[in-house]
Amino acid sequence: MLLLDPTQRDVVFRRIQSQTGGQALVLIGAWMGNDVRDRLTVMPTNKEQIEELLRFCEKDGLSGPDPLLLKLLDRPELRLYPEVAAVLTDLRKKKADITQADPYGQCLLMRKPFINRWNFRQVLQDFVARNPTRRLLVVNGRPKSGKSYSKLYVTHLKGACSGFAPVWFSAVGGQPESYTPDEVARGIVSVVDGNMAQMPAQHSSDNRRAHELATWVINELGRRSTAFCLFLDGLRNTPRETHAFIYFLADALTSNLHHVDGRLVLIDYDQELLADLPYGFDEETLDPIQKPDVEKFFLRVHPDPSPENVDKAVAKVFSKLTVTPADEQWQSAVAKAVLEVTREL
Repeated sequence: MLLLDPTQRDVVFRRIQSQTGGQALVLIGAWMGNDVRDRLTVMPTNKEQIEELLRFCEKDGLSGPDPLLLKLLDRPELRLYPEVAAVLTDLRKKKADITQADPYGQCLLMRKPFINRWNFRQVLQDFVARNPTRRLLVVNGRPKSGKSYSKLYVTHLKGACSGFAPVWFSAVGGQPESYTPDEVARGIVSVVDGNMAQMPAQHSSDNRRAHELATWVINELGRRSTAFCLFLDGLRNTPRETHAFIYFLADALTSNLHHVDGRLVLIDYDQELLADLPYGFDEETLDPIQKPDVEKFFLRVHPDPSPENVDKAVAKVFSKLTVTPADEQWQSAVAKAVLEVTREL
């Protein structure tokens, strides 16, 4: 999609050209980074390099957290020109409209801030789109880093996206050590009102039992939805045989062994237990929220997301904090401060 009309593109082109001194690639590398610069080295002339830069930035679009075109036009060397500043303002309005309509980019869920988690958002978008190459996601982080808070986002997507059928099972009471494979399998199937009478009979072999339970669960889920997404939360410290059951679930779904359109998300789980999976998996490690995360949040929710307004909102958030990123309460403290500042906008 072309984001700039011919007049806007001409204005931006001329202002960038005036800054290059005949060395477009040097300037592009300094402004946009070497990854962007290296994509343009095949273009032989200064003019063609700038034109290709604009095409590349337009192709990147506006839906991501850091659109390249906004990054380019927000350079202080460019936005000082009133005509470029006007283009930047127009694009920010377009981005705000896209963000409001994009269910995966929502940052306020039930009036609560949902900050960063960009990989989680992207993987779930691929899950909903039934991307066949992405079927397993493992989400980890330290205590109180927002792992289980993902459920709010999943609930949001269920209401916003047709055909998305999440099934959520959590270890209750923080006692995963007591969860046998039978108990977990029975709990999953009961969530979807499955046929308990079809539960496999007990056998002496733990691995055989775990494999049969995984097959039963997948078949029951597949019978009740053409495409499902199973979320297992807090099963890191379950018994060995329960880990075997989870491994067989993951292996069957990632390999599409049963020809069932299913996906699996493991929240708070040891990915080393899945290292032998032949088809691999996606990972998200939740690090403490940092200033760039809060900046991206306000770029999406601020009614007038100019650099000055975003900077003021971010500064106000951090002025309210009395804990450090090393504290367990950091995540909740940042979320509380962000919510307070958002209500003041």
